[in-house]
Amino acid sequence: MARTDDAVDAETMQRAQARDEESFPSSFVERLLLSGENPVRVRREYRGLSASELARRVSVSNAHIAAIESGASTGSAQTLRRIADALDTAIDTLVLS
Repeated sequence: MARTDDAVDAETMQRAQARDEESFPSSFVERLLLSGENPVRVRREYRGLSASELARRVSVSNAHIAAIESGASTGSAQTLRRIADALDTAIDTLVLS
């Protein structure tokens, strides 16, 4: 019997937790790698934050977060550092390559 993506995701997450590492479901990875979605938006939604809540935590306007997520602005290094902290991730995971 073939294993479902959910079963594989669950097993992968359990192994990562045992090593004290964070893992992500395949849908998260697909959004970043295959769909090319903005990493700030993908990580924010994964963390269950609204754009306005992220803006509040980072002390920037909602419009600034929207501009970063739409690609209209890259955001300063300082802003990206605060976003990374708010999303509990490394800053380099937020930069599109």
